[in-house]
Amino acid sequence: MIPNSLMREVVRTGEPIMLDIMQFGDASFVVMRVPIKDERGRVIGAAGFMLFHRLRYLEPLVSKFQHLEADLAVIQKSLAEERRVKYTFSSSIGSSPAAMEVKRQARRAAQADTTRSYSARPAPARRSSRRRSTPRARAPTHPSSA
Repeated sequence: MIPNSLMREVVRTGEPIMLDIMQFGDASFVVMRVPIKDERGRVIGAAGFMLFHRLRYLEPLVSKFQHLEADLAVIQKSLAEERRVKYTFSSSIGSSPAAMEVKRQARRAAQADTTRSYSARPAPARRSSRRRSTPRARAPTHPSSA
């Protein structure tokens, strides 16, 4: 068996791999892999065929493949950078007891396997518990009573 060969995959799935570039040491080959089935249609093995042993015949295809691989590597690197942590609990502003409690709860929630959302909203205005010494004037209920 050739190391890193996809023959096991062909046997496992029963699906052929019709065109592939296989690396073997410093050499590259264009290969095809097909399942071998018995009379009942069960997979009993696989066979591989080397279609081209010199890739220069396929230089346009190989060149395009290499460009696509390079583009994929750049995109994967960019995606990894986008996914890295941008903010931490310690970077959030606030040291009041309420802010520290929110951070504590957020740290606890981060350890759980659930999804939660926290947002900063201004606290509602508090009503004074003191009673006014003078009663408020009431607005007229009907325009005619003015």
